[in-house]
Amino acid sequence: MKEISHRSQSIKNEFYACLEQYRSLWDKGLKKQANEYLKTCMKEISENTDKEALDEVLCDFCRRFFDNGEFGYLNDRGNALLPYELNKILWEYLKEKCQEEKMPHMRWIWEIFGVYMNPFDKEEKLDREQLLKKAYEHKDCDEKTVNLYFKLKLHYLGYGAHHFPDRCLFDRKAYMKLLSQAQEIADKHTLSPCLMDEFQYIKRIYNCYIQFDDAGRKGDFRKICLREGFTF
Repeated sequence: MKEISHRSQSIKNEFYACLEQYRSLWDKGLKKQANEYLKTCMKEISENTDKEALDEVLCDFCRRFFDNGEFGYLNDRGNALLPYELNKILWEYLKEKCQEEKMPHMRWIWEIFGVYMNPFDKEEKLDREQLLKKAYEHKDCDEKTVNLYFKLKLHYLGYGAHHFPDRCLFDRKAYMKLLSQAQEIADKHTLSPCLMDEFQYIKRIYNCYIQFDDAGRKGDFRKICLREGFTF
């Protein structure tokens, strides 16, 4: 175990030195060189490091990046949350851990690929939304996972209401299920006032839509909203 820790510390130093050099090149405006450097560096590390030591390093990075808010300079590079070559090595690591239903790995993979196209899984063989659900239901579910899962429900409810009052993009059974799921999360957990305000607005607007729909879609939807105490 000491030997593994020693190797992982050596690789850890190399890994973080690589990220710092990438940052230095990027900040100088040498974006192409920065990406090529990162590609070479990640390839060497992944090919020349035993799996256990590499896993330890990548786990350390994920904790520091996702949970501690470090390495902000890596955010939103290109078409993803993290640089492509870093995403590539993290994908292989997290994919395996998620297949084992490990936490917080199922949350981490959502944070990387949940709202971005995953170039390493174009056929979406790994269901990221299902992984987030499993993360929420896991015995080691944490506050951040709760918030992410709740935000996903709000996202779908907001999407469904996009064409109100003309139509809802979900049928009633589907949106009532989403409302019920979101309410269940809100009842079980303490959520931020900002998230709860958003949820309360969504509930009110769906309530108005249901009234409008039940009345044969006649009348003025905006007046129904005003009667309920808010402006649509």
